[in-house]
Amino acid sequence: KKEINMKMVNQLSEYESMHRDYARSQESLKEQINNNEQLMNDHSKERNKLITNHVQEMDEYKKNFDEQVLSKTNRVTELETELDKIKRDLAAFEEEHENTLSETISSSQAELQDVIETYEGRLSQAQESAAQEIASLKKSNMNKEDLYT
Repeated sequence: KKEINMKMVNQLSEYESMHRDYARSQESLKEQINNNEQLMNDHSKERNKLITNHVQEMDEYKKNFDEQVLSKTNRVTELETELDKIKRDLAAFEEEHENTLSETISSSQAELQDVIETYEGRLSQAQESAAQEIASLKKSNMNKEDLYT
């Protein structure tokens, strides 16, 4: 009985260890997702700052330019074309960066799901093994009781 109890204690200990590993893994992946979300927020703030600063600089430059050299409309057209190109480039950069962040988050979520499934599989196997061991012990115990009756 002591040997059987020790086996059950060992199995329970193994199950608890697996559960702790699962919880740690889950926390680690949650932390990665939080970090990725923080990076996305930081990027968004920095992007907004850059856009605001750039627009302010361009507005100031254009105002001074118009006040000083109204006759140079060709230059104004060139600056507007450059601004449009910068906006297109910025939009393309934002889209690429958002796609990268989205892929990173999706990848992290997929990794988290893989880890969860792995630990759930291990947990299920451990539970099945424990159930079989308990059934075997009950059967063995019933056989011993039959011998005494």
